[in-house]
Amino acid sequence: MNKSQIIVGIGGIALMGGLYALPRQVVKKPAAPASTATADTPSTQENSGDEPHANMQLSEASLAQIKRLKEAWSQARASEKPLWADSLAMAFYQAGRFDSAAYYMAWKAGRSQSIQDKLRAADAYYEAFRFAMDVERANRFGEQARALYEQVLNEDETLLDAKAKMAMTYITTQEPMRGIQMLLSILQTNPNHELALYNLGLLSMQRGAYDKATQRFEHLLEVNPQHAEAYLLLAESYLNLGKTAEAKATLQKALEQLQDPAAKAQIEQAMKELN
Repeated sequence: MNKSQIIVGIGGIALMGGLYALPRQVVKKPAAPASTATADTPSTQENSGDEPHANMQLSEASLAQIKRLKEAWSQARASEKPLWADSLAMAFYQAGRFDSAAYYMAWKAGRSQSIQDKLRAADAYYEAFRFAMDVERANRFGEQARALYEQVLNEDETLLDAKAKMAMTYITTQEPMRGIQMLLSILQTNPNHELALYNLGLLSMQRGAYDKATQRFEHLLEVNPQHAEAYLLLAESYLNLGKTAEAKATLQKALEQLQDPAAKAQIEQAMKELN
């Protein structure tokens, strides 16, 4: 197996594990299975009738649950609607319909003084941004996530994970450097911030700066030796630099360090690609 095949193999393992944090249209992920049943599309008030996951396969049980919850939410008294909104958001989130989940979370956040409600809504829009199928959707969901993250950070600027996610929403806009500068500013505050290191490593890979990517992922693994994704991405970066021995050593170290069986299985599969 030649080097390019090995790189594709390891990258594919990482992708199938849902590891990449870049939006789908920046780093391509495997296509979702063809749909046989879908939940009813939210109204135009929810997300302009444009649902990126409308074709995602849902079980009959999920469809029935979502239908019941939407009926209960629409008929509930005003004081009860936030509870039903929570239930709907969770159902949509578990089904992978992040934009619909975000709608109900944002609906509740708009009627709440809780910073946690705003953060949950922002995170849901961030997931919708990540898995958007094109730049237009990504930018729209990214804008909605940014607006909520901004409210959260205005209340508590120490929430660096929120800032790191907000930074990534700039990557598909006309201001990608603004996002990179935000990530770098996080490292000035906390040089060991895991999500900032991870995101900067991904962005370095995306632009082909694999030497810089290895530095980010090596640092991340010093901070958190249990970060399975970092091992895989570090190995892939080494391979792109022609450093096969270092890639093998990275995966071997991962097997020695990791405690999660599922993560170790991914590493073992990656090692097979190298042998």
